[in-house]
Amino acid sequence: TVKTQKPHQFCARQVFLHTGPLAFLPLADPHYCSIVWSAQNHEAQRLLTLSDDEFRQHLGRHFAQELGHIEWNDQRHTFPLIARHAERYYMERLALIGDAAHTIHPLAGQGVNLGFLDAVVLAEEIERHLQRGLSLTHNLPCLSRYSRRRRAHNALVMHSMTALERVYAATLPAIVVARNEGVRTINGSMWLKSFFEKQAMGLTGDLPLLAS
Repeated sequence: TVKTQKPHQFCARQVFLHTGPLAFLPLADPHYCSIVWSAQNHEAQRLLTLSDDEFRQHLGRHFAQELGHIEWNDQRHTFPLIARHAERYYMERLALIGDAAHTIHPLAGQGVNLGFLDAVVLAEEIERHLQRGLSLTHNLPCLSRYSRRRRAHNALVMHSMTALERVYAATLPAIVVARNEGVRTINGSMWLKSFFEKQAMGLTGDLPLLAS
């Protein structure tokens, strides 16, 4: 958590550095943000060794002083970013949802969206099972349907986020030019922007009724 000179205006911000994305996520107080800084292992360790003053200067410089000076920071913590996807989402009387079933790179905040969709689809399938007069003691068909509806979509989003992270981390001039041109093309097309927004919000595919 950091305190910034300028108010965040309740807007999340993110920059893509050559070592990984850096995000400022607004908190209730207009001058406080939670930051998520994804970095290569050696860079993450170096950031931990900096003094608070050095870290704040470093952070503000990499964020181009978008919110002015960084006036205060809480204790820093690190954890490894490891993509994982369960081979199976269910067993007898057991279902995995959210981070228990899949972990994803945090660069676009998709983990929470996938978790919400998992929970709603599972609830929907349990309700359908009960409406058919079936007992939850024999729930494998119910859980199997939940797995079919969610696993492929989750895998697609996970692979997309991994690809996006690698594209933004690339330094080869040809890839950088292609990436920048692609972003400009999307930004200039309302149809493409709408398409990718719906993908990011999880509003495509086999949606539960609550998300339709």
